[in-house]
Amino acid sequence: MQRLLAPHMMPFFPDTNKKLINLLKDKKYINKPTWVIALCADGKLETAIKRAEDNIKTAIELGNLDKQSYSFVYKAFKQE
Repeated sequence: MQRLLAPHMMPFFPDTNKKLINLLKDKKYINKPTWVIALCADGKLETAIKRAEDNIKTAIELGNLDKQSYSFVYKAFKQE
């Protein structure tokens, strides 16, 4: 998973060359909310939620939900 996330997250940490997994353990970086704000800006959070929701719906419609990796974590971020 970190290999998929790293290209999207690392640009928000220009002052380090740590690997993503080590970076996320470092309080120096985690305590600064600016990286989260930037990562979610410009409708990116809404787009991610929509894509996750669409993927789940498609998998359910095709009967493939039990054959793939999935998560309902997007529901924690979805505002209704």
